[in-house]
Amino acid sequence: MRKSLGLTLVLLVLAIGTIYWGWNWVDQAKDKISVEEKTLLGDKAAAAGLTLSNRITCDDHLFWDIVTRPGTEEKSKVDFRFSQVRQSYEVPQSQLWINIYTNTNFGMSGNLDLAWEQENGMIMKPIMDVAERTPAGGSREEVVALKDYYEYYPLSIDISFPNKHLQMNQEVLQDLRNYFKIPVGDKHKIKVTIIKDELGNVINVDCNDVEHSININAKGAAIEDNFYFTLDLQGYHEGKAVPTVFPPDLAGIHLLPLENLGDMGALSGDFRPKPKEMHLAYPFEHKDDRGLGLLTARDQKHLLLITEEKGTKKELDSPGGESREQPRIMLSVIESQTMNLSQKIELPRQRVNAGIWKFDAYDTFYFVMFDDYSFCLITEGGDGEDYKIEMSGDFNALQQVDEKYLPYGDMVMDYNGQRLAIAFYNEWRGGNPYLLIYEKAGLIYAGRYEYSSNRDPYVNHWLGLRSLYSQPLSLVWD
Repeated sequence: MRKSLGLTLVLLVLAIGTIYWGWNWVDQAKDKISVEEKTLLGDKAAAAGLTLSNRITCDDHLFWDIVTRPGTEEKSKVDFRFSQVRQSYEVPQSQLWINIYTNTNFGMSGNLDLAWEQENGMIMKPIMDVAERTPAGGSREEVVALKDYYEYYPLSIDISFPNKHLQMNQEVLQDLRNYFKIPVGDKHKIKVTIIKDELGNVINVDCNDVEHSININAKGAAIEDNFYFTLDLQGYHEGKAVPTVFPPDLAGIHLLPLENLGDMGALSGDFRPKPKEMHLAYPFEHKDDRGLGLLTARDQKHLLLITEEKGTKKELDSPGGESREQPRIMLSVIESQTMNLSQKIELPRQRVNAGIWKFDAYDTFYFVMFDDYSFCLITEGGDGEDYKIEMSGDFNALQQVDEKYLPYGDMVMDYNGQRLAIAFYNEWRGGNPYLLIYEKAGLIYAGRYEYSSNRDPYVNHWLGLRSLYSQPLSLVWD
């Protein structure tokens, strides 16, 4: 009994000592993170008046909020907290989006019921056809024309609203699919591979595009109980974009009304789409215009539409200086009640055929970024009118000073009327942010902020310092 009691006391002392040592290790290091500002281009004084906040973690137990005043000699403020329970998941802010696609590239394995899979909008008719010709215990591979099975592409449709729950039953989904009639191209072929077991059950399916493919890009916006969206169809041949004929009755902004099922009780926040009332509310001016972006204006009265339109411009470096047709990127401001065009301006980009990478609304401006890494900042006047381009630039100026200059993932921004500040991480869940300052003349400052601690957190990725999943960065001018 005495030996047992003595052993218990020893273990208790060791446990208390270990807890004390562990906490002391954490407590001593909690505010030892230092911030090293590395200037890549320009003068850091250009960032004076800016506050950069960064939220990072170590192993999802240790958390730091680090506030830095770039362009000053002030020491960064570090706020630390410890969670005994691992906090490994943070729910990101929900966003409005619509996803419309056709499944022509997929694989399945197991004991497959092909008829059941057909309900999920997958390209199953050719799969079932090839499966009928596949012997038990064998395999079969065929290249077939998709048009032999479908007149229009079978579609899968997903819609998400922030703070709203949509009742998307099979009837609603089928009505939505029936609305979008996109003809199957004559050149679209797929390669189907089927494997069966000895009993004749399909146990493996592979389906892949051959040479030709399509991509459907949908953008959405919401005002009150109305959902607006626009589609863009892009065809590809051997991986290269090719001209694609888009059905004229789908070219424009479509309106899908939503029925509010109740503000109180069990149905609070639930909405039912009304696809039978869906219609083309704003046809594009030209049948070959492409819808690339759509946002709700901050006044909740206008829609902001980005389109690619064909136009004529003079190419000074072309032989003889003749004019030739090239696409233009246009921003249209549309009054949502009447769907009348209020304003239209052209957006500059570096490469003639550059597409849209992002189109976002911030507190006092809108930001458009192209896939050639050029961008423009757009502001509006009073009453949601007089939109204009306040600034345009690009990220390519950093290429000569930092090989990892391209922004990765979400960017946070703030604009004070003269200077645009942009912060971002260069790599997934990286903890060291980049900061860029632009004026109308271009990039005037670029810096990288590296965080370190006396526990050398970079030795192991999972024990290193990294950003949180949800809103780790924030940026604001005084």
